[in-house]
Amino acid sequence: MVYLAIACGILGLFWFGWKMTSRSSYESAEYKTLETDGKFEIREYPDLMLVTTAAKFQSQGNDGSFGRLFK
Repeated sequence: MVYLAIACGILGLFWFGWKMTSRSSYESAEYKTLETDGKFEIREYPDLMLVTTAAKFQSQGNDGSFGRLFK
């Protein structure tokens, strides 16, 4: 009985971790579905504000480009 409880606990933690990291938990822009055909949708998105910054690529990601976007 103890092994069953441990197994259920581990499965519960695995499910919770997967649910928190799955694509459905990411933020996305709102949209209106105009038309659906099987696996495809035609969507209408509102105007969005995008931000870019120029930076040299460094494999460690410590070039400061991420911080510049929020200053």
